[in-house]
Amino acid sequence: MADEKEEAEEKQGPINRLRDAVSDAVSDVAGRVTGRSVYDEIRDFTETYTDVLTGVYDELRDRSGEVERQSIEIKRLARRGRRLALLTGVALVLAIAAITVAAVALLT
Repeated sequence: MADEKEEAEEKQGPINRLRDAVSDAVSDVAGRVTGRSVYDEIRDFTETYTDVLTGVYDELRDRSGEVERQSIEIKRLARRGRRLALLTGVALVLAIAAITVAAVALLT
């Protein structure tokens, strides 16, 4: 009886190995479609997406700082422009006054 059981197991050995190989292959394919590999793909995508978003955020923050610096520079140049316009006006008034004084001096 034990001999018959061993014989049956030996005959089923290759069948069992084939069944196990097919089962492993099916499990692997199923894992790729629905299991761990899908989870891995999602995790990889999430990590990549997070890296991209972090890079975009850093770039926006850097550009925001640059915009702020440029805004300060524009305000500084505008103040300088107003001062130059005022000085130009004063210089024009002084030039007119000097011409007037010279004209009066010539006429007298």
